[in-house]
Amino acid sequence: MNRWKKIAALALATGAVLTGAMAPVSANAATETKVLEGVCKDPQTNQWHLYVNGKIDRTANTISKYENGWWKITNGDVDFDYTGVAKNENGWWFVRDGKVDFTANTVAKNENGWWLIREGKVDFTANTVAKNENGWWLIREGKVDFTANTVAKNENGWWLIREGEVDFSANTVAKNENGWWCIEGGKVNFDFTGAAENENGIWYLVDGKVDFSYNGTARWNGIDCQVIDGKVQYTDSGENKADYVWPLTGYKTISSSFGSRICPYHGQEFHNGIDIPAPSGTSIQACAAGTVIKAEYSSSFGNNIEIDHGNGVHTMYLHCFSLNVTVGQKVSQGDVIGYVGMTGDATGNHLDLRFKVSGTYVDPLTMVTPK
Repeated sequence: MNRWKKIAALALATGAVLTGAMAPVSANAATETKVLEGVCKDPQTNQWHLYVNGKIDRTANTISKYENGWWKITNGDVDFDYTGVAKNENGWWFVRDGKVDFTANTVAKNENGWWLIREGKVDFTANTVAKNENGWWLIREGKVDFTANTVAKNENGWWLIREGEVDFSANTVAKNENGWWCIEGGKVNFDFTGAAENENGIWYLVDGKVDFSYNGTARWNGIDCQVIDGKVQYTDSGENKADYVWPLTGYKTISSSFGSRICPYHGQEFHNGIDIPAPSGTSIQACAAGTVIKAEYSSSFGNNIEIDHGNGVHTMYLHCFSLNVTVGQKVSQGDVIGYVGMTGDATGNHLDLRFKVSGTYVDPLTMVTPK
């Protein structure tokens, strides 16, 4: 029996496993070759691989451990160039230069998105606002939600989120599922009580939140403004009281003001105008020049007129005995447009005068002075 046959026979007899190059044997015994298992370095190439039963597992794409840590495996090789988020059977992990970084608390990405990392691992239970070197982000179930436009919280407060990211430049009023909030420097200011603005208007807030039940006054740009259902009735159209004339010359008494009242027809209601008593047939003058957009009868308003004055300002004249204009007609300030009556839901002869600014009713006394 030649030398190699003797070695093979000895290996089979002793249960030794032959892998790689054979080490020299002495005349007395054969040396067992160590089987590489797990993350190991190839002694010939000095490359690191994941071995299974002594062979590189080229199907492996995972995270596996060695005595120095946990490593990103790509096609069986330790991938020292990889920085990102990768998984094994225990979860998803943040990998830096091929190795799991258990000290990491950040927001990091892989091909599936950006993820919240806590102590090196993706926290899929997280619903919060968290940061990385690029900013602060809204996390939903562990992942950055780039579609989010809302107000969300973390341990430091509540924040305005725009497209998934905290907007620290924002000074506005913004909403989430709990209401509308005063945002200052991107953060909800729960100490704020007063008027604040967003693209939809000016709002009255209490303790940082819009109070939609509030009907009263609030100060805005140095003016005491009416507030209706939480919205400040303010216009910066360049108009002022001098631009409008009182529609009933000589009749200045107001029998029902703008605001909450008990109506004999409707009970408790919010009156969107002011009632000015005057004899039947008294001439009603246009408060300002404009275009008639309504001249009609309704069961509630009776004979009524609406004029568009431009700049978002409309006037309305209700309960007229008769009308003196038609839809589309241009009128000048002071033109007689109708006559006082008590048509519709009315208990006496009067004019119900109303002003709308950008579609919202405002107190007529903020727009015109009785005289």
